[in-house]
Amino acid sequence: RTSGTMSKNDGPAASSFLEPSKAGWLTKHGGSGIKGNWKKRWFVLDHHYLFYYESAKDKHPKGIICLPDYKDCRRAEKTECQKKNSLTLIPDPDLVEPGTTSRTYYMYGESEDECGDWIHAILKEMRPTVGIRKPQDRSKSLPDSSKAKTASVKVNKKDLDVVRGYFLSAYPNHNTS
Repeated sequence: RTSGTMSKNDGPAASSFLEPSKAGWLTKHGGSGIKGNWKKRWFVLDHHYLFYYESAKDKHPKGIICLPDYKDCRRAEKTECQKKNSLTLIPDPDLVEPGTTSRTYYMYGESEDECGDWIHAILKEMRPTVGIRKPQDRSKSLPDSSKAKTASVKVNKKDLDVVRGYFLSAYPNHNTS
């Protein structure tokens, strides 16, 4: 996948998830290196994806993280992000395709318990279960124009078509228009 800008008409609305595994506010590190900024985002954890929005009322996600492409979610060391109650998502280097990049995410919650709850919920969603395609198998059933290329992205049209198809298969009565 390649990063790109998102159309206003793309992605599931933050309020459209029927029974997400977890939803709530976290503050996410944006940009790269220590110069990146921290922004509070509404996160929705559902069907092995972590969607994030500017608010709980947004119509479209700012980004989507495909959790089976990550090898671990754990508390972040103070030397990694210098924030209390923080967690990190660590990509699996074996799943990164040549010529693409992966991203390590840093986020923090309001309390240590909240951070622990998110880590526990994310770890459950990271591990594919029976009936869920493993990351290396995802592209086999997709048209060439929609093949996944990296572990995480900003939303673009090609990526969204893949996520929308998965979302609609999980929620067949959902109207995305």
